[in-house]
Amino acid sequence: MLRALIATMALLVLLLGRASADDNQQLRANAALKYWRGFATMQKFTPEEEKLLANFLTVPLDNRAKDIVTKAEYALRLMHYGAALPHCDWAVDWKEEGVEGLLPQLIAARSLTSIACLRARIRFAEGKNAEAIDDAVAALTLCH
Repeated sequence: MLRALIATMALLVLLLGRASADDNQQLRANAALKYWRGFATMQKFTPEEEKLLANFLTVPLDNRAKDIVTKAEYALRLMHYGAALPHCDWAVDWKEEGVEGLLPQLIAARSLTSIACLRARIRFAEGKNAEAIDDAVAALTLCH
């Protein structure tokens, strides 16, 4: 009887451990979690930097622009990790929140995509075309 109880407990522990591992794998496969981590590491922008990011297509590719890109390096890396994943769930419950549901990630997503596009411009100017295209694609994936 004791052996049967121990075997049953061991089987339950193994099954629960397997379910937990599957849950962790699903979480790691959610691009939104990569994006959120990137957003959390982004610097706070000054009004001048916000203006620069708002005009990322036309601003000069000077040291100010390069500095913003450098400071966002980790967030950009996480954006690329997220863009490589096939699944993105922001966990917005529209049934519960309805039209009043807020999307706080949008401001950070806009800033990060602007930085990615700015870096793409810098990379094109440096002749790093493949990396520039990767930045542009990752930015589009985040926006999608």
